[in-house]
Order: sequence, then structure tokens, then C-alpha cells
Amino acid sequence: MPRPRKLPDGSHSTVYRPPPVNSQNHRVINHRYTETGAGRSTTVSIPLALKTPDIPGIPEDLVNTLIEMPPEDENMSYAGGGSIGSDASTSFTYDFAKSLMATQNGDEEALDSEPLKRVQNYLAEWRPEIPRYLKEILRHEGLESVRNQINCACGQADRMNEYGTGYRCTDCFDSLLWCQACIVTRHGCSPFHRIENWTGAYFKKTSLYDLGHVFHLGHTADRPCLGAYSNHKFTVIDTTRIHTISVRFCLELMYPLKVRSREVLRMIREWRHLRMLKHAGVGYKGVDQDVPGILAVKCAACPHPGINIPGDWASNREKIWLYKVFFALDANFRLTRFNVSSEARDPGFNKGRAYFVDDPTLQYHLASFAGRWPAEKSDCSDHDAIKLANRRGDHNLSTTGLALATCARHDTIHANSGVDLRLGEEYLLMDYSLLSAIQSFPNLPVTASYDIMCQFSKKLYARIGSYPDMLKTPTPFPRYQLLVPKFHLAAHKESCVWSFSYNYAPGVGRTDGEGVERNWAITNSLSGSTKKMGPGSRRDTLDDHFGDFNWRKMISLASHLHSKAVEAATVREEMVRAFHAASEGLQESTKKQWRQMVLAWEADPDKRMPNAYEHTIRKYTMNRTRLELAKEDADLIGNDTAAQAGLELEEQLRRLKFDMKTVTEGSTDLVRAKTTERSTSLRRRVEVFAELQALHMPITVILRQQLASSGQTHFVYDLPLLLPSQVFRLGSSCDLVLLDFEWRLRYAAAHDALEQMRKHLLERNWSIDWKRRYGHGVRDGTRSANDVSKLTDKVEACAARYRIHYAVLSTLAEKLGKVGWSADLRELRDSDIRAISRGNEETLRLGEGYVVTSWIWNTSGLRVSWCKARARALRWQEECVLLQEEMRRVRAFLEHEVNKWKLRASEASGDQASGDPGASAYAHRQASIHGNIKDFCIEKWTGLDAMLAGGLGGISLHGEQLFVN
Repeated sequence: MPRPRKLPDGSHSTVYRPPPVNSQNHRVINHRYTETGAGRSTTVSIPLALKTPDIPGIPEDLVNTLIEMPPEDENMSYAGGGSIGSDASTSFTYDFAKSLMATQNGDEEALDSEPLKRVQNYLAEWRPEIPRYLKEILRHEGLESVRNQINCACGQADRMNEYGTGYRCTDCFDSLLWCQACIVTRHGCSPFHRIENWTGAYFKKTSLYDLGHVFHLGHTADRPCLGAYSNHKFTVIDTTRIHTISVRFCLELMYPLKVRSREVLRMIREWRHLRMLKHAGVGYKGVDQDVPGILAVKCAACPHPGINIPGDWASNREKIWLYKVFFALDANFRLTRFNVSSEARDPGFNKGRAYFVDDPTLQYHLASFAGRWPAEKSDCSDHDAIKLANRRGDHNLSTTGLALATCARHDTIHANSGVDLRLGEEYLLMDYSLLSAIQSFPNLPVTASYDIMCQFSKKLYARIGSYPDMLKTPTPFPRYQLLVPKFHLAAHKESCVWSFSYNYAPGVGRTDGEGVERNWAITNSLSGSTKKMGPGSRRDTLDDHFGDFNWRKMISLASHLHSKAVEAATVREEMVRAFHAASEGLQESTKKQWRQMVLAWEADPDKRMPNAYEHTIRKYTMNRTRLELAKEDADLIGNDTAAQAGLELEEQLRRLKFDMKTVTEGSTDLVRAKTTERSTSLRRRVEVFAELQALHMPITVILRQQLASSGQTHFVYDLPLLLPSQVFRLGSSCDLVLLDFEWRLRYAAAHDALEQMRKHLLERNWSIDWKRRYGHGVRDGTRSANDVSKLTDKVEACAARYRIHYAVLSTLAEKLGKVGWSADLRELRDSDIRAISRGNEETLRLGEGYVVTSWIWNTSGLRVSWCKARARALRWQEECVLLQEEMRRVRAFLEHEVNKWKLRASEASGDQASGDPGASAYAHRQASIHGNIKDFCIEKWTGLDAMLAGGLGGISLHGEQLFVN
């Protein structure tokens, strides 16, 4: 027997000596080495017999084989001898640390280091075994292992359940069937085992808690706790599932479990891939496992040709918008990966069949178009996504982030859309992600949103035209509907706000496009572990989590769509009612003109037509705004014509009363002097006006004497002007001509006050926006705050002036027989004084879609107010119709899944010789799961279609689509 030889550095060696004479051209190797760990040393000896060439010496394949045997220990050494028929004294020793071959004569020869770096790839060796593993997993879904078992494993037939079958435990080592009493007894100390009940066609999940199991802490099953403790129901989150157990307290003990992490992680990865294949139906007849995206969980509410939409969906042009596919594109720079491992050492299993694209194909695409589309300068806001699109990546990172396309309607992740980023959000990679995701939805119209779509869309179609055919989806809709998510739209210039807004895009309902951001909030927690993985492990792990995310979206669709439908049906009526209110008092020709303007702007893909949603009141700089305010104050005093003298004096007295409230004993002498001078000047003007008024209205002389004797004119602002309306209220007679003249002046003045109020509100809104964007620091912040304060005072002054005029108009209207005037002028409440883009704050709902425009913006048929009210009503009506269509698609998709799995079950059953009972049982189980989800959806959505189609503005999915117009 050969003996191990210890080298001078203390490491062990393998001694090779010639085998017996009859072993021609064979080598026998005793490989002996020492493993140390946990304070112990173990010597392992492995005999090997390898066939070698006829030449004497050391064959290369033998050396390579020996090197691959213990790849973990680089300090091992080997010693060997010559082959049979050669010089028996010829021997060799290979030192791994020095990469030298030493002969018996002591000569050393350096070896080529490249072949010595080979590492055994366990995953590559396992890949050919995938079909066998998958078949074995499916076998366990059926009763093949216990086909001849009739009675319970305890031997008593009468204790089986009513189906003549029983229960099994998926966590125990045996697969026998047990009756209910036996299965509970056997698991007295195993409350977290998973139990399944054979229904006659497949195994259905149940639990020990449902079977009456009680866990006695600190006691065995045959010797339970005898203390007088009641049972307690606990919900326990275990590694396998969430368990409900019944516990009787006595003593709680927990013992740690030591595992080998490397092998466990490798096993977890293999198991995840097998489960993904199993869920996708790989192994069943007619399932091609190489189809891109075959392993992904599809969104049941999205349109899938041949599954949940009719074959003639394109025949009705008015309903084509119902079959749009929504994509939300974005990148995440937290899902990075360190520069560890490689594709050769850590290949992925999915290879473009789930949520990530095929990496070799992607790398070929990048190499083919490198430098073809350089970075462009942005003409919008200073977006980081554009500035850092081609930034230099960290040398420690192999992947700087992840680009992904999700469903903007239902937040699910689209198959074949995950792309690893090299630098920033390069358009070449973002194009690949979007176009790869579109491949799963051929011939359907596309709506895509992206944070920087205003820049991304500039040369999008030119880039698509240069790409190979594999990225071009055949479609009768060559142009996509390109938008920006609602939350990100505020960071863009105003021109982008109109062109890329979901609020003004037809056929999108109440989609916000921010679903991909909500996905990142969940997947960001994976970055800590995936960034240290190899490329294949990272992609497979994220694929598995994305699949779980989509499945959870699938099972929650019933509640998700239900809540959206209830809200849509309620808000739709409110928005339609608000639109009808905005249309009151407008001429039909005016509405027709604005409607045609909106339709022409919507039909223009480049948005070069006049925009009906953009107001025409020009913007002011901060200095110009302050100058205009100063001019208005001067004009308010200067215009002193006879026709308006009384109304202007009324306003001046009101302003004096307001300003004198701010004058206190602590005010400066200059302020008090100016106020006194102003009061004296107004008193003189009132006296002159009274003298002139006595010529036309002699009754005013008597009325002033009566008021003066009563002591009601102590202050200047209390001096009576005795306009015709005041004389009428005091009960004295007044000429109707004078009353009519004042009424007409006040009617015009009320409209002027509203116009000024609208202007000030727009200016204040713009000033607040300027302050939020640029008014940083004490100096700019203080100045902008002062400007906003002045504008607020102007708005309040206009409101007070309007209320005075409205009160007089209401009093004189009946006397003068005025009708129809209240269609334009209404009672002004504090809640009505708000900007055009703000809703009623009492509703506590934010967003453009919830805005109910104040009536002050409807006066005189304001175009922007009417067009926005129309857009809000349309979006909510579209949302109601889209929800009806999505609920129909979900039911059709689930029905298709049920039929598909039932067909697979029947094909897998076959006869006893050729059938696969496990595959048949699993198919029955999947059919039952999808059927249960469908039944729950039908029950949850009962009455929703009628609610969405009824009420004010309601539209039925199958009826004529009568939207507001």
C-alpha cells in the first residue's frame, strides 16, 4: 500500500506507485489529505484508478484531474510514479503553492498556470439532470408512492376520512397516508409541519390546527401538560409559511440548528428554479420551456391576445383604447452588484425566460451599437437621469443598477424587461428594456411612461428603426402614447406638463404611472444581499422575488379593483356634475370651438397645435408683478369721473377703514400723519360729492341731517354717501332711473372685481411656485414672502369689493325686474376663493383629477376652466369603463388558466403504465387554485358592473360609449 509523504512545508502529499503487473496502461492513485476544523483533524484517503496513454511520465489529463479533485486547498501537493512498462523509479511531486513539477532527480519545471485555474462547476453538472428532478417532484404530487395503500398506516380502515383517503405530511420523511387521529398524534411535537389532504384528485393544503392539534410546550405528545392551562391561539411566522397553532403553556425550549451555508444556498437556488419551472408547467405536453418570459407570472388584468380579449378587438375603432398595454419604465440604482464572480463561474438558470433579458443577447446588442447614440443635452429641467446617463461607474461595481418595465395600471412586473445597467440610465439599455417587454404584447396599442420621457422620446423612433428585427414588434400602431408619471411631472417645464400629462391624455383613465416606484420600495430591501452575489445568482434571485410579487398582485386583484371601482363610481358623478356646472351659461358655439381645439391638440402627436388647457394670462417676473401692484393702487385713486365717483369713494372709505385698523399707539408719527392726511382728504371729497349730489337727489340733504343728529358719523369712513341703493334701503323714494344706473355700474364693477381676483390668484400661485423653486435663503425668501402677502391682500380686497356689489345687486334685482344675472354672479364664500388648479380643501383629496374648479373661474365662459373640467370628467368616465374591461379580462384569464391546467391534468393522467399521477395531481391543484381565485373575484365584484355603468355619466362596457362632450 502506498504511504502518504509529508512535504517540508508540513502539507500532505499523494504518493503514486506502480500498480500490479496485470494493470497495463492504468494508474492507481491514493489521494490522501487532512481536513481540519472545529478543533479536530480528519484524514481522508480516496483510491482512484485512471486509464492513461501509453507514453511514460505524467499525462496532462491526469494532472488536470488531480488538480480538480480538491479545489478548496491550494497548499496540497501530489506525488506520483511512472506507468507500467516504464522506469519504475520515475516519480513526480506537484506543489500547488509553487506551480512546479519536481522529478526524482530534483529538477523543477514550471507548468502552464491556465489549466490549473479550472474549478468544478456543480451547477453546470446539475443542469442536464433538470428533467429528471422535475419529473420526480411532480411524482410526489400524486399517490404513486402509496398507490396500493387502502387503510390508514395504523392499519384501521374505518378511521380514514369520507373520501376513503387520508392525510400526509410534506415535512416528514415518509409519504404514507394517515387518518386524522394518527396524523395529529404523530405531530405532537411538530406543530409547524405542513399537512395535505387527498381530495380524490389532488392534495389540498390544510393545517394541524384545523385537525385539532394542541402543542404542549415543554412536554412530549404522549405525556401532555396536566396543569390547568387553557389553550391559546397563536399565529407564528415560520420559514415555511405562516402557521396558526393552539398552544398550552408550560415551558418553552428552543435549540439552535447548525447548517452548512454554502450547500444550503446552492440547494435553495436549485429548488427555486425547479419551483419556477413547475409553476410554469414545464414538463407538460405542449409547453416550450425556451420561450422568452415563459416562467413569468402574467398580469391577469392586462390584455393578452388569444386569452382574455376577443379576436376581433381591432374592428371597433371607438373601443381600441380599451386594449392598450401600459408600461412604466424606470431604473433603480440601489440594486447594484459588486465586481465578483463571472458569467462562466456563476451562470443563470432562467436565461431570459423570466423577468430578466438573456444576458449574452444583451451584451451582443450593446457591442453592436456602442457609441451609435451618444448622450444628448437636455432642454428641460436639470434631471439627474439625463446628467448621469453616461456617468463613469464605480470600479468596484459590475452592475450599477437595474432597469425594469412594469404595468402602469396594476403595478405588476412585465416579463423579459429586466436589464442590468453599466453606468447610468443609458438610452440604449432603457430602449432594450422597453422593447423587450413589448414583445409579449404583439399588435396592441402601447402607452409608456418614463420620468424623462420628454427627452427620451426625441429620437426614440429613430433608435428603434436602427435596431434589429428581434426588438421590433409587428403592430398597426407604430407610434406609442408617451407620458410622464404624475408625481415626476412637477419637476418638468410647463410645456412638458401639458404634452406628457396623464390628466390630459385620452384613453388612460386615472392611471398615474408611478407603480414602478412602488415596486422599488419593496425590492430595495433585496439590495443588501443581491449586491454580493454572482451575476447568475443575482438574476435568478430577483426573478424569484419578482414572480412572488406578481403572484401576490394576482391574488389581490379582487380587492384592488373593487376599491378602485367604488371610488371611481363616486368621483365620476362628482366630476361630471362639476363639468355640467362649468358648461352652464356658455353658448354652444363657444363650447364647440373649444372642443374642436382640444380634439385637434390631442390628435397631434407632436403637440404643436394650440393648447386649449394653457391659460393665456401672461406670466410676470417678480419685479414686474410688484410694479403692476403699485400701478393698481395709483389707478384706484386717480379715476374720478362723475359716473363712478360714488362707487370709487365707497371703495376708498372701505380701504381707509381697513388700513386704520393697523394704526396703533405704537405706530410711527409718519404713519399716523399720512393716515390723518388721507382721512382729511377723503372727508373733503365726500363733502364735495354731497354738494353735487344735492342737486340731483335733494332727499339726501334731509337724510344726512338725520344721520348727523343720531351721532353715527363720528369717523370719516362712517360718512354716508347715500347712493340710490342706500336711499332705497332707508325707506325713502328714489328714481328708478338712478337705481337702474347704479345697478348697471355695480354689475360691471362686480365682473371687474372677479377679473382682478382671478388675475391676482394666478399671480399668487405663480409667486408661490417661484418661491418654492428659487426663493431659498433669507433675502429671497423674505422678498418673495412679502410679494405673496401683498397679493393675498389684493385678493381679499377684490373679494370684499365683490361682496358689496353682490349685496346691492341682490337687493335691487327684484325691484328692477332683473333676471338671469345670477348665472354669472353668485354668492362668494371663502372656500370659493382658490386658484384654478386647486380643489376644495374640505374634501382632503389631492391631485388634478380630484379638483372641482371654483365657480369664479367659470364666469364669462373661461376656456381653461371648461377644458380642464371636461378632461377630469372624461378621465373618470374612462376609468369606470376600463375597470369594467379589466374585471372581464381577469375572469377570462382565470377561466383560461383553469381550462389549461385541466387539459394538462387529463393529458398527464393517461393509463396506469404511461401516465404521470404526480403531474396530473399538480395540474388539478393549479386548476383548483385559479378556479378559487376566479370564484372569489366573481363574488367580490358582484354589482360593480352595474354601479360603474349607472348613475350620472355612467357608461356600460357593452353599450354605446356616451362620454361628456
